[in-house]
Amino acid sequence: MGARVLILGGGFGGVAAALELEKVLARRPDLEVTLVTRDNFFLFTPMLHEVAASDLEVSDIVSPLRRLLERVRTFVGSLFFSKDFACVTAGLVPDRDGAGAT
Repeated sequence: MGARVLILGGGFGGVAAALELEKVLARRPDLEVTLVTRDNFFLFTPMLHEVAASDLEVSDIVSPLRRLLERVRTFVGSLFFSKDFACVTAGLVPDRDGAGAT
């Protein structure tokens, strides 16, 4: 098994990191990348006011992650941390619909 990368959060930083690693995955089949996010889409919030003013459609500023990221796995749900003096544990909770990883 090769290296594994876990990206926490599907905001600008998380999606940008996933898009860069998407390029690396084409050359590195041994690498596994997973993006953990609350939503299965990316919302370009700087243009939200354009939608409110009816200058743009919502579909113009929303992109489904499965279209953006062909090689990066996505996990839609929540992340929780449990910490004690010996170790730090992270866990994933699937969303309400049970979609989980794609």
